[in-house]
Amino acid sequence: TGTRKNFTRRNAWGNWSYADIITKAINSTPNKRMTLSEIYNWMMQNIPFFKEKGETNSSAGWKNSIRHNLSLHSCFMKVQNESTGKSSWWMLNPDYKSSKLPRRRAATMDVS
Repeated sequence: TGTRKNFTRRNAWGNWSYADIITKAINSTPNKRMTLSEIYNWMMQNIPFFKEKGETNSSAGWKNSIRHNLSLHSCFMKVQNESTGKSSWWMLNPDYKSSKLPRRRAATMDVS
């Protein structure tokens, strides 16, 4: 029971989640930070599935998923780039401790 899942691929590129791939990309840099564009480029250079998608119209879906995951997971944090006019940096959140990836919840309004 459940062992079959270990042998099936979760995504077209393998068993890594988008969050796993983003983490690998950020950890591959000396400064442990990347712009969104650098994350896209790293994925296209290092994962055949994304290399095939490249800059075609079909790239819109996975790029949207990357942006979504960066915003969704508290293990990632956005930091202002020191250079004016440059994209913000994405880094791993040093305060993040959990082995699970909790998702940021939308604030709910109290209407009582």
